[in-house]
Amino acid sequence: MGSVYNRGTAEKPRWYGNYIECDGRRVNRRLLAVERCDAEVAVKCAEERVARGELGMTRRTRRSLLDLAPPDESLGWLVLRFLREAKLRSRTPEKYRASLGWLLKRHVIPTLGRLPLLNARAQHFEALFEDLVQAGYKVRSVNAVVRACSVMFTWARRAGLWEKSNPVAGLLLTVREPEMGFLSEAEVLRLLAVAAAQSWLLWTVLRAALWTGLRKGELFGLRWADVDFPRAIIHVRHSFHAMPKSGRTRVLPLHPELAQVLMEHRQQGEPHPLVFPVQGRMAHRHELLGLPMALRAAGIADLARPWHTLRHTFASHFVMNGGNLLALQRILGHARFEMTQIYSHLSPGFLSQEILRVPWTKKHT
Repeated sequence: MGSVYNRGTAEKPRWYGNYIECDGRRVNRRLLAVERCDAEVAVKCAEERVARGELGMTRRTRRSLLDLAPPDESLGWLVLRFLREAKLRSRTPEKYRASLGWLLKRHVIPTLGRLPLLNARAQHFEALFEDLVQAGYKVRSVNAVVRACSVMFTWARRAGLWEKSNPVAGLLLTVREPEMGFLSEAEVLRLLAVAAAQSWLLWTVLRAALWTGLRKGELFGLRWADVDFPRAIIHVRHSFHAMPKSGRTRVLPLHPELAQVLMEHRQQGEPHPLVFPVQGRMAHRHELLGLPMALRAAGIADLARPWHTLRHTFASHFVMNGGNLLALQRILGHARFEMTQIYSHLSPGFLSQEILRVPWTKKHT
């Protein structure tokens, strides 16, 4: 007869199951369950599999009871209602719903799905997120689960299904700031020289990326109708077949040299609505238009996100040459200024020059 026991505390339980496997060995397995009753059901499921001559504790059993429909008024019941009824604000709501559903069904329902909704507390979610970290999930992945839970409880408050404060508020884990890699001026010149020898299209796209800071999707979603040569502006209205990442369109000034490059490009290419028509789906992260090979030929180390590095390169050189951060936010299309501030350390005298704006020194010496 199997049994369950708690190796954690009453506030943060860590349930284990003890039972005999098919080969006669007694085993102890960790159960990602919150309540004792869930742990007992998991062990019972394992023993039923052993009785049928199958391996006892499958991964599905360890992650606890996806086969069982969550009871009414439970956390799993709330997850399913949220995924079925919520009207999500997103450029691609169905894709966003699928993403949230994958996170919640994979990590929340198996662990906390049978927890009565009225009993849900911050410590339950804190224990879940700690377990995910200990299981080897990256901080960004865990934070994605935190945000999915937060969106669900925000909806539940609006729907009248949850009256308390958001139990996952403040539980986002701290992510180490990534190093903002960018190409030096010499590396940019070498890359452009290599691209010019390899492909006119790649050379032209690189010039556009380095003069606008557009995202990869925005580059390859750019239409000729979006380029206004007489007014010297570019309308950023598309990212492939969707809206730009921020969900808003924006207008960029068209650099005179880039305008000349684009006019030559239009004269040389076949008529097409897209400025940079390419084969395949450039929305896919593995379709890079030969950029990694050009980088290697230019003697530049492999980059994890080569197209995004060009965006950082534009932003970094813009700031290093005295560009205004607020203007950069508008150009890059960042929804929040905090996203643009990562470039502030590159600005010459970013704060030292600003402090000189205080007038007292000149007037009172």
